[in-house]
Amino acid sequence: MPNPDRTQPQYSLNRYTGSRNLADLVLTATYSREMYRSAVHNQRVLDLVLGCMLLAELVEAGRAEVTADAVIHPALAGHARGRDPATDGILHEMRQEQRSHPADEWVNYLALRHRATTLVWQRLVSAGAAEAERSRYRRRSTFVLTGAHPTDWARQFLLAVSGAALLPASAVILWHALEELLLTDDIRLPAPLAHRLDTATVPHDANRLLSALDRALTRLTTQR
Repeated sequence: MPNPDRTQPQYSLNRYTGSRNLADLVLTATYSREMYRSAVHNQRVLDLVLGCMLLAELVEAGRAEVTADAVIHPALAGHARGRDPATDGILHEMRQEQRSHPADEWVNYLALRHRATTLVWQRLVSAGAAEAERSRYRRRSTFVLTGAHPTDWARQFLLAVSGAALLPASAVILWHALEELLLTDDIRLPAPLAHRLDTATVPHDANRLLSALDRALTRLTTQR
């Protein structure tokens, strides 16, 4: 029986023109209702979800690995090259650590001081999909999208992969993140595709990351 983590689905993204980065897709989806106002009002929740998505990007790209006991460590140097303004720095930090840390610690660490959210916005700025707005009345920069097209990226991405016999792991991870943020209804997917995503098997490494996210969100709820 093939390993579900290694099976490579056949699908086409030739007509899809948006970002393929999980964290980008999640952040821009929060503006699918209204371009200048996020549908997610709890910033801490968004920070945790985006931190998890950045880690998932590293794992999906083969630049980091998650062990059976949910510890994250960098992949071998020969498989860890990349040029990404959001995840390169995270991977560098992993390499500087004396030991590897559990996914739970990384998810919470990336949420501190809105770091994950800021990294994703800065990547969107680099791609021309967002711009920073500075004000002397605010301690930090705020960001806005430069057009409405990115607000539909998540939906278009999921529709683009819907023809795959086996949905790609990135689509399943994205769907779970959107569920955490209560955004699945905003994406307006056909019911059969939404059902496939709901029932799709989550690869083992992604499941460990999502479990870490669930624990972080549960702790946040109990602290209120």
